[in-house]
Amino acid sequence: MQSKLKIGDRVVNGVYLSLYEKYKSCIYLTTAISLILLVCLADMSHAETEFSGNIQSDMTLTQENSPYRVTAYVRVLDNVTLTIEPGVELRFNWNVGIDINGYLSAVGTAANPVIFTGSEETAGYWRAINIQNQGSARLEHCQVTYGGSLGNGIVKTGSGNLTMKNTTVANTGGISGIGLLISANTGEVLVEDSVFESNVEGLTLRDGGPVTVRGSLFKNNTRYGIILQAQDAPPTDPSNSFSGNELADIGVLRGSIPADLTWRPAGAPIRIVGYVTVDEGATLTIEPGTRVKLNGNVGLEINGHLSAVGTSGNPIVFTRGEEAVWRAINIQNQGSARLEHCQVTYGGSLGNGIVKTGSGNLTLKNTTVANTNGIGLIIQNSTGLHTVASNTFSANTIGVDVSNQENDLILTNNIIEDNENFGVRNQSAADIIIDARDNWWGHETGPFHAELNPGGQGDTISDGVLFDPWKTTPVEGTAAGTPSSIQVPPTSTTGSYTVSWGSSSTSGVTYVLEEATNSTFTSGRRTAYTGSNLSASITGRSDGIYYYRVKATKDGYEDSDWRTGSNGCTVNVESAEVTVNPVTSNTVSFGDIINVPEEITWVWLWTGNEVDGKYTGSLVNTSSFNIFGEGWIEVDDLYNLKLDFAQYDNTILYILPWSRGSSFDWVKFEVDFITSDQVKNSVNMNITQDTYASEVFRVENVQYGTHWLQLWIGDYLDTSEFNIYGNGWIEASDLSELVIPGDAFSDGDSLWVRQYSQSPGSSSWGDYGWLEFRIKGSGPSPGDTWTDPVTGMEFVWVPGGCFDRGCGDWDDECRTNELPVREICLDGFWMGKYEVTQGQWTQIMGSNPSRFQSGNNYPVEWVSWNDVQGFITELNARGSSTFRLPTEAEWEYAARSGGRAEKYAGGDDLDSLGWYSSNSGGLTHEVGTKAANGLGIYDMSGNVWEWVSDWYGANYYSVSPRDNPQGPETGSTRVFRGGSWFYPAWYCRAAIRRHWPGYWSYGIGFRLALSPGQQ
Repeated sequence: MQSKLKIGDRVVNGVYLSLYEKYKSCIYLTTAISLILLVCLADMSHAETEFSGNIQSDMTLTQENSPYRVTAYVRVLDNVTLTIEPGVELRFNWNVGIDINGYLSAVGTAANPVIFTGSEETAGYWRAINIQNQGSARLEHCQVTYGGSLGNGIVKTGSGNLTMKNTTVANTGGISGIGLLISANTGEVLVEDSVFESNVEGLTLRDGGPVTVRGSLFKNNTRYGIILQAQDAPPTDPSNSFSGNELADIGVLRGSIPADLTWRPAGAPIRIVGYVTVDEGATLTIEPGTRVKLNGNVGLEINGHLSAVGTSGNPIVFTRGEEAVWRAINIQNQGSARLEHCQVTYGGSLGNGIVKTGSGNLTLKNTTVANTNGIGLIIQNSTGLHTVASNTFSANTIGVDVSNQENDLILTNNIIEDNENFGVRNQSAADIIIDARDNWWGHETGPFHAELNPGGQGDTISDGVLFDPWKTTPVEGTAAGTPSSIQVPPTSTTGSYTVSWGSSSTSGVTYVLEEATNSTFTSGRRTAYTGSNLSASITGRSDGIYYYRVKATKDGYEDSDWRTGSNGCTVNVESAEVTVNPVTSNTVSFGDIINVPEEITWVWLWTGNEVDGKYTGSLVNTSSFNIFGEGWIEVDDLYNLKLDFAQYDNTILYILPWSRGSSFDWVKFEVDFITSDQVKNSVNMNITQDTYASEVFRVENVQYGTHWLQLWIGDYLDTSEFNIYGNGWIEASDLSELVIPGDAFSDGDSLWVRQYSQSPGSSSWGDYGWLEFRIKGSGPSPGDTWTDPVTGMEFVWVPGGCFDRGCGDWDDECRTNELPVREICLDGFWMGKYEVTQGQWTQIMGSNPSRFQSGNNYPVEWVSWNDVQGFITELNARGSSTFRLPTEAEWEYAARSGGRAEKYAGGDDLDSLGWYSSNSGGLTHEVGTKAANGLGIYDMSGNVWEWVSDWYGANYYSVSPRDNPQGPETGSTRVFRGGSWFYPAWYCRAAIRRHWPGYWSYGIGFRLALSPGQQ
């Protein structure tokens, strides 16, 4: 039953109905109806207050009358204030919203937020909070969810102001799904310490005006965290954070910049998704440390002025935002540019990275132009002044190209190396000279010219290029001040120490010190020091061995030689503030294992992995215990904290103690949880099963609480002899007497076990879900491996079975070619444990086609589907095995650990499972350096895409046979699966399907498979 509050309620039939009081009392009209009114009193405890219409005078919505059901549009008129008290909830009917022409004050508290939501929890259900004309609003400690029936959750237009603090905007749907749209706005907007989560776009600016966003989180929005038009200043602040926004964290749409504008470091790269033009008379200033990523075939046109001046420690980066290369920085007409301490990489979709034409000037200094799909820098038909000095042109098709110039060009003090065709090419008239003396050409013998320097082993130059004398080293050796030695202390018990080098310094020299956790320096961190500083203070190191090397830079060049310490520093911090008892169960009651001294009041928890000194993982989700969440938990709550560590097998647990006025260091623990083929449990109980029929199902170390299992083998196991419940239920203490009958199974059948446990001192039960055990006979068993004697490739046995292929409810980001979800059944097969490596390819084919030739254990890439068939043919000819590509169905079944409901190959934590755009650093990685999936197979999400055998069919899932599908009989493109180092998380889902004809890329490789008996 609902009470109805309408604006302008009045006395009816002589009786005043105080509906704001929400039927707290009823007025007796006569004693004859007293019974009805008493019933009214009983029914009103959960009533909603109906709310709609125009608000013509100041009004307050109170918690006492909450929740409010908004049944029709509410409009706060000019000069009227609507105040909403803490704890009030407004539930909007479908397509209903609220217009603010006056003032909205919705100020809640952390404990009692103000809630704006739909009467149904459906994204895009209700319309919006629309702050328009002269309207203003203050939203603090609010939750705005399920809005956007017309595409936006909160809309700010007009001249009024908006202050939004500690507010969450989530699950906005509708046409565009924008959490907060700021459009045609001239008022002041402040967004602080707020969260935009699970919208299509978190924040959108369209002529947004003065906007400040700081301390806010943009998370899991299906397109962009922030998206804006080109003329809008990105509301950038390093205090903002971004996570899981699929297309980009910060995007800039196609358009022009008509007036001066500044881009600053934003806590995430600025993604240019459409061509951006700086108009004549306007200046785009990009500050040091800003990262700009440009989508494929997208670029910057400069008709005004570009000022991109970074520093050696904080360069400005222009690079690609997706695997396809971007276009160029095109400085044209009257446009001019100054680029210093920049990195310009992976441009050239039309053949050039930086283009200079027209009458404007170009200054290019201390900048790297590399990996261009064509010419790094082209200067043609340009009448302006050109300063090109102290740059690096590397790994382009042509480093510098000059054509149709009327004046000579000077290139000085540059590194020009590893360019494919020419380091420098002059295509201007014969009397135009490029003075390229005093540059480094990649080799001490100088550049190659067939007539003038045939012995040169550096980059090739054309006619019309002066090159002699050339630099014989990138930096002039000892003249740059490179130290002859480096001193590293052998041990430290505090984690703080000094690394020193050299005995003198040279003017203008900068030293670069690199630290790594291995002596090969395959990973590390760099810190720059001035020439007068010949030592570095190292602080805050935890237990481990740290290695150091140093080299000098001068005039933008780094010396080619490192000076490496003869030893590492072994850190053993003398501290025992936190201890952890042995951990043996997947799900841990932290009250049983974490011990802290009395002065500690809080701890901060982080779990993840360390690979070559680099850490990937996440803070533990503790939001159910306190409003801070993000890993923080009060010591008093530790006993009640239970975490499912099944996804953190063989991980590292970091604990940071904290108390007011004290400082502590992170404490590191190597955690060895039980393997994934054991049942999850909440206490120190290990349940093992050899998975052979007729053997005892054993339970060991049963303690700390009450534990039951439910067993299913096609039907619930009959356990009535053990207890009155039957139906598969058996208490753990009875399991030592239980034998699973052998005639209940065939080879490959499943035994399903669900655990239900109650921890000591707790009245609640925990359901830890079902786990599947495969019953094995005489054939290969899950986890069995086989090694090819020719190449050393390892293969893992994937037992046959049935699974739901496609994108199911375990993955909320499906697309149409991943549907429908249908059951598919497969025979067992052998699957490559790792992607085929460069070493294995070279062993068979004699050469390495890969773009990233980083080592033998890196995945081979830049191979087409037909190239792979050639490899397989050659490999099969060298031995007795019959290798092949896996089918698309086999690939997905193996990726999802034998058909489990997994978003990525092995679980939901992509950072621990695969290399992708957010953690790869822009390149491939050695195979097997991330966690394996449940079958012990590595890198099926990320690193490189993987070819499968199937032709592509967009609707094939609808017509596919149930048993061992092989894909369409014919087609024009082949399928590849799994995502790569370059792509965001969405592309690394186990369900993703992509296809291409005759395609090769440094993002595509493969792994092999064999049918049973073919090894």
